[in-house]
Amino acid sequence: MADDCLADRCKLPLLWLAFLVLQVTAGRAIAAKPAVDLLPAATKFCWSVAHEQEYSKRFHATQLGGLLSDPAVQPFLDDLPRQMREEASNHPLSVLWIDLGIESDDVEDLTEGEVAWAVVHADGETPARVLLANVTGRAEQTEALLAKIDAAMAKEQARKDEIEIAGTPVTRFDLPPAGQYARRSLFYCQRDGELVCADSESILKVLLQNLDSDSSEVLSRQPGYQQVIKRCQASAGDQSPDATLYLVPVDLMAALQQLAPEPDERTVENLRIARKHNFDAISAVGGLLTVGQGEFDFHLRLAIYAPKPWQNGMRVCNLPNATMKLPAWVRGDNDSLMLLNVDFQEFSKYFGPLFDDVYGEGEEGLYEDLKNSLKEDPAGAQIDVDQEVYAKLSPQTVLLSRDVLPVTPNSPQRLIAYATTDEAALAATVSKAMEADSNVEMQEIAGHKAYFSYTVEEGDGFSDSLLEPERSEEPSFITCVANGHLMFATDAQILEDAIAGGESMVDSVDLQAAGSYWKPLGKERCLEYFARLGPAVHVDYELFRQGRKPLAGKSFKGLLNNIAMGEPPAINEPEFDGSKLPPFEQVQQHFGLAALAGVATDDGWYLEGFILKKQ
Repeated sequence: MADDCLADRCKLPLLWLAFLVLQVTAGRAIAAKPAVDLLPAATKFCWSVAHEQEYSKRFHATQLGGLLSDPAVQPFLDDLPRQMREEASNHPLSVLWIDLGIESDDVEDLTEGEVAWAVVHADGETPARVLLANVTGRAEQTEALLAKIDAAMAKEQARKDEIEIAGTPVTRFDLPPAGQYARRSLFYCQRDGELVCADSESILKVLLQNLDSDSSEVLSRQPGYQQVIKRCQASAGDQSPDATLYLVPVDLMAALQQLAPEPDERTVENLRIARKHNFDAISAVGGLLTVGQGEFDFHLRLAIYAPKPWQNGMRVCNLPNATMKLPAWVRGDNDSLMLLNVDFQEFSKYFGPLFDDVYGEGEEGLYEDLKNSLKEDPAGAQIDVDQEVYAKLSPQTVLLSRDVLPVTPNSPQRLIAYATTDEAALAATVSKAMEADSNVEMQEIAGHKAYFSYTVEEGDGFSDSLLEPERSEEPSFITCVANGHLMFATDAQILEDAIAGGESMVDSVDLQAAGSYWKPLGKERCLEYFARLGPAVHVDYELFRQGRKPLAGKSFKGLLNNIAMGEPPAINEPEFDGSKLPPFEQVQQHFGLAALAGVATDDGWYLEGFILKKQ
């Protein structure tokens, strides 16, 4: 029910984020228009950083900055630009930087003003990538960067032309195709102390025109942008952000899909589902990031603007605020936990069509057919899912994450627990449903009935009488009702520990320290998340070094997929080569405590997340 990226852990993507942050490191603004006053209204993504000296100093003092400055990590970071260039066709957001031949050090040396990186997608046009940098007073550094770009373009055998756009001299490069990636023209120019780079002539023209005009068709004047930034600023008070984030999620997904060298069927389908089910009601996401200030290494304030009324599947996202109470049975040795409130009465009403599209390949009515079969089939469980399951659930949901050693793709363990208002009745319903399934085995765990569900694959082209279905060796998930919760787990160990309890997370000094910073959000919240980043990233880090990933079924997303449709786990390979990273033990000191909390608002959600400074 929660986003997999958030719920699973902050892991190696931190390296990618840090590299990105370094790429767009910017300087102190000097009498120049902010990027949001130049970027057009059709901007779908913008990441801008200001105050280079303070930002850089504070960033390098953080745990993440320490990780990226650690000599043991440098061989990997030195090799990363090469990998990014080789993978450019798979990462449309990176292509402009890579095509221009720009690296992080180039941008750090370039400017004492703002730098912004954006994606613009106007109706009827191809999406464009934009780089804006205030280079006032940095003539020498700018000339050095432009010379480097020229050299990189020459190496790529790009045709160079000097043209004029909106009365401004512009350098244009036409790049030859690179494999399957048909690269477009790249443009750069300087005007009024601003370096402007883009891969669209029409968007470059708009940017140059906005330098001279006070247009209302710029990002800063758009209602969605104003709503999210205003909400974040209200919480930040006088504290100035080091970086600002803005995006329109579904529109950005569409832009990236169009920028990809060839259509990705999965992304196309996800985009279709998102639009059909009104997830584009999330019309703006905005955040303010501060670095190295106060008790925090990083402090992110994030607003999600999704004005109601919602339609279709979007209505399952009703996350009511309530006073969160961590169950005493949650052990303190879990790596991360999330508490999430879900309105299951609303969920049960609107989940069906979304299920049909996500799991049934658009087969309309599949979910209702499954529910009716469970209710009416004489040989089945004969249970009413709405009345006997959903009606017995209260809003609070617990998600627990723990990784076990030694490191293997099977190391991650996950558990999802839904609070129930009637444990005995729900336990009876679960028993009735599971005992009617021939692919389920019952075992007793800590005095409770636990049901192990297995995936079955039938051989193609053979009848059941000729070939027995092949059952998975490991269960796809385990179900149990205990401690007032309906529990689903990937592994028996984490389930047994949840049932038996132990030293409670409630008494954790780490959790209490993190939770003390949630008070400004009020007593009632819809989301709380806490992670010890060291244990949380250990397994993923080492698997990345080995060129492997965890089993797909060992993530929260995989667990939910298995519960829904019994999909078998699969091992995927990472996109990048992490073999040059040092063993985790050499860098574990760079990972501390992370936390996030959120509240539902009348027009969306507001969240605050942070990584605490290590004491």
